[in-house]
Amino acid sequence: MPTARLGLAMAVVDDKIYAIGGYAKANAEGLSTNEEYDPIRDSWITKTSMPTNRRGISASAVDDKIYVFGGYVNYGLPGLSTVEVYNTTTDSWDKKEDMPTARLATASCVVDDIIYVFGGAPIVPQTMNTVEAYDPSLDGWSTKKDMPTARYYSSACEVNGKIYVIGGSLGGGEVCSNVEEYDPINDTWTEKAKMPTARMALATVKFNDKIYAIGGAAGTETISVVEIYDPEKNVWENGINLPNPRGGLGAGTVKGKIYAIGGATLSHEVGHPGVTTVEEFIPSRRK
Repeated sequence: MPTARLGLAMAVVDDKIYAIGGYAKANAEGLSTNEEYDPIRDSWITKTSMPTNRRGISASAVDDKIYVFGGYVNYGLPGLSTVEVYNTTTDSWDKKEDMPTARLATASCVVDDIIYVFGGAPIVPQTMNTVEAYDPSLDGWSTKKDMPTARYYSSACEVNGKIYVIGGSLGGGEVCSNVEEYDPINDTWTEKAKMPTARMALATVKFNDKIYAIGGAAGTETISVVEIYDPEKNVWENGINLPNPRGGLGAGTVKGKIYAIGGATLSHEVGHPGVTTVEEFIPSRRK
């Protein structure tokens, strides 16, 4: 990746991976950087920057547009309610209706073209269990049932119309292994089998109706752990670990391959500088 960073947001559109925002190292202001990765050509292109520089953001794509939610400018500052949308076809940005609740370090996920934004923090280390749904066709928001566990820097992934919110920080340096399933149709929550390794700032992707939980941070250390969740069986299994431990990374799936991008490889004690690393993994297709 051209720009070393962690705490970025990532989305896939038309087999291209977009890496947006983030920050370079501890106590650095958020970035507006927007870079497009083509896994087929193994090449990067710099695209139009996001209007608002920010870190600790989440992003989700609907059709050819990527919606970026919340975040904050720098550590110790409050979360933002900002929503901006990137049009991958025109390489341009527009401002959208603010989130009702300003927050950073949220998780977001799409079901039936509605984007759900989970948890976060008004300011670190406070936690929230707020859930709000955004309808891009109306540029409008609605409030949904609170998540059972208030947390920030969790990750969310959709399988068969249900959203799984995984891991995160409970504040005060405490990380969790909680897995909670959200049913958008009934606006209900169900607790699921806990992830074997408690962590925050992880990345999750769906492959073959299973969720790959990749990297993250536990305490002050980044980790290389990859664990795989089967929502149908409600069980976890060990995956093949990252070559290097990374937290605050992004991930995307393109044509049967998983790409883990950016993040930080070192502990918080040494300023956790961002990296440019891109690693590709081909999962087994066995059920």
